[in-house]
Amino acid sequence: LDLSIISDTFSPLIEEAYQIENFWKSYDNIQLNKRTCKKLGICIIDAVYNVKKLPCLDSYDDFFTLDNYMSFHKFLQNLRVIKSFIEDISQIRRLKSFIQEIDSGVSLEKLKDEYVKLLKEFHESTLSLGFNIQVDNNIDDINKDIEETKKISADIQNIANHKLVENEIIQESYNSEIVKYIKFSPSEVKSLSVQMALLKSLKGLVNISKFYGIKHENQMEITIAVEWSQYGDLMAYYKEYKLNTPLKLKFALEICNGLVFLNSVNFLHRAIKSENILIINDCKAKITNFCHSRLVTDESRKLDTM
Repeated sequence: LDLSIISDTFSPLIEEAYQIENFWKSYDNIQLNKRTCKKLGICIIDAVYNVKKLPCLDSYDDFFTLDNYMSFHKFLQNLRVIKSFIEDISQIRRLKSFIQEIDSGVSLEKLKDEYVKLLKEFHESTLSLGFNIQVDNNIDDINKDIEETKKISADIQNIANHKLVENEIIQESYNSEIVKYIKFSPSEVKSLSVQMALLKSLKGLVNISKFYGIKHENQMEITIAVEWSQYGDLMAYYKEYKLNTPLKLKFALEICNGLVFLNSVNFLHRAIKSENILIINDCKAKITNFCHSRLVTDESRKLDTM
């Protein structure tokens, strides 16, 4: 028997669905697996769009049944799990639960399996409510994400032993991007090899400035190339442009995102100040100047606690 219930019973469930949509719309701290997160974000947007359309349907009053109430609970639980999954796979520190060590390195098959499972549950839960949502089951994007994530994970795990090699010497072309050149002595570059190796592997992820590589000027001088912009650093920016409160908060959040990311890969910057925050062309803040930074090892943690 399909019993009717009052529409107010659905209100808390619908409100939570709206909150999950707002989470996705405001979530900008994606460190990894951007394609996969975007696909799942589209699922959230499409699902909540169908919820918002309900009052426009001729059969709106007929929707509020006990069967649909139970189905909506399952639908909402699926959205909750998708939200949690996005948070897990987009952060290096939280990704660890999906990483499996195998003979050839690391495997992220658990991540792929969970993604496929979530899409299947999403399709079933939306179909049970009569929502007509086309689910993209193509896994090419997730395979690309997984390969990129595996490489970054391996680079970070081996970073302390990494050496800058000849094929990492920079070329002169940077796709029209603005580059800043910094000169060092060979001994200084050697002491910064770990920092440069880390930046090279991160490729400008998550509010961290890009590092392009090194070039040898002569035996006494080596030049490194890093990302730069017409706005320069934060100090130069706020001397030239007005900083309103929303922009200040945006910069602060982006700097925090960068610091959280560095912490997740056990890296300590040690010189966070306005001169070391780069403002790029889309008014995005990135942490730069890693000359004073260091990798935090288990040994250094022990020293810090003594």
